[in-house]
Amino acid sequence: MKIIIKKIFAVLMIISQSCGDILDQNPLDSYSDPVVWSDIDLAKSYLNPIYDEIPNGWRLRGHAYATGVFSSETVQTKGQQLTPYDRGDLSPDNLGDDRGQITWDNFSQIQSLNIFLSNIDNIADSYSEAEKAAIQEQASVLKGEALFLRAWYYSEICRSYGGVPLFEIPNELGVDFSNISRATFEKTINFIVKDCDEATQLLNTKSEMEMGRATKEAALALKSRMLLFAASDLTADGTAANEYVGYSNPDREALWTAARDAAKALIDLGTCELSDFGAPDQEAVAENYFAFFKA
Repeated sequence: MKIIIKKIFAVLMIISQSCGDILDQNPLDSYSDPVVWSDIDLAKSYLNPIYDEIPNGWRLRGHAYATGVFSSETVQTKGQQLTPYDRGDLSPDNLGDDRGQITWDNFSQIQSLNIFLSNIDNIADSYSEAEKAAIQEQASVLKGEALFLRAWYYSEICRSYGGVPLFEIPNELGVDFSNISRATFEKTINFIVKDCDEATQLLNTKSEMEMGRATKEAALALKSRMLLFAASDLTADGTAANEYVGYSNPDREALWTAARDAAKALIDLGTCELSDFGAPDQEAVAENYFAFFKA
């Protein structure tokens, strides 16, 4: 009996090893994680669908709407087509329909970005010594793009909900999210600003970047925008209901100074300028504003 069992075990081991060799193959229709994080071009492509998720106007679920849907001026808002915003019944349980209200879906993009950020620093190790410096330079720019994108996605959630859970590393399967709490509004703003600052150091200016990808100017502009929002009466006049939707005891002068300095940093970069639409000539402004978006 022992001999028979040993023979059966030996046969099973052979079958197991053979099947392992057969099944342990690289997929032909997708890339495995080790392959992606050993190829700089694949790492760059990884960010493409995350860029694609940034709404264009009020685009969501394959539909595109102008901001006019939030008033009575468009056909889409007639009769039963009124948005929850128009009806005045937006709430935490009713975030709206497919006309683009901000939802918590942005956290899926943040998770993808955190996966990227946890791997991109090591990608140059897969290349020869002669290639490492050039690959690391590309990886640094891509890291800047990912930091900007994470800041942007967080800024969208923050402007709608205030303080939210902050994730700097990828969440793993089995994480008990019931133990994760919201950060305060102040900590959320600081988190976004920190990502913008780090992205600014890594990104190139617009003239040096591929069209459509994050730039140094974009990171500076996002920081300026969020600090201006943070310093406004909406969140910093001392009347916030709690620390999750505004500052509890704000130093208004410090907040306005930070917003001013952030805007000045973008201006001092010297690579962008405000457009002159011909004010105060109203007809000229209308024509030039139209032409600006038509170009």
